[in-house]
Amino acid sequence: MRCFLIRKRRGSVTTAWVGSIPVFVLFALFVGAIAIAWASHSSAQVAADAGALVATKKMDEWIGLELEDEIRNLLGNDFSEEAIEEAFPEDSKLKEALLEGKPLDDLPIDEVLQDLFDGNEQLIREFLKTVFNKHRQELAVAVRDYVKQNGGDDQGKIIIPVHDRVRVEARTRYQPVIFQEYFSDTYVEGDGYGPKRLYLKLLPEKMVEIKY
Repeated sequence: MRCFLIRKRRGSVTTAWVGSIPVFVLFALFVGAIAIAWASHSSAQVAADAGALVATKKMDEWIGLELEDEIRNLLGNDFSEEAIEEAFPEDSKLKEALLEGKPLDDLPIDEVLQDLFDGNEQLIREFLKTVFNKHRQELAVAVRDYVKQNGGDDQGKIIIPVHDRVRVEARTRYQPVIFQEYFSDTYVEGDGYGPKRLYLKLLPEKMVEIKY
């Protein structure tokens, strides 16, 4: 009788343990799915940060080149002291750099903008809009390439400005361990921000939106 009871008790424990296996498996899969989603989100953020950084660098580069063209046109390609004095009667860092033959790269973009357009925010704003519109496609290609190189998908969005920064929205594909066929078109998104730029303060929030 005692032996029978022990066997029965052992059988109950075994049955309970076996019955709990699916619960443990489901819990493990749930935790795994959360971990994969978190990893995908982190990957999307890394890709977005890379895209936002390269977007900011490209903008600085293009704005600098366009400013050089503006100055060249203003001076009529005449960089003599007389021409510079006539074009820039007031003392400024820009005038000083031109007179000394220094490259404009030595000056912050914000200072060059202020000096070239006499602090006229409307003129600066229109100039920046022109630069962004001119290089929209190039910016989209550059950001897409960097996002993909850093593990992101080839579709996303560039938003300029967001709190004086460039924001890039990137995404990565969600690939769980099981039931992948149900998540074939599922993505996890992440946002990345470039360094602050003072000249972006002059633009309305989210003025430029570019899909890449």
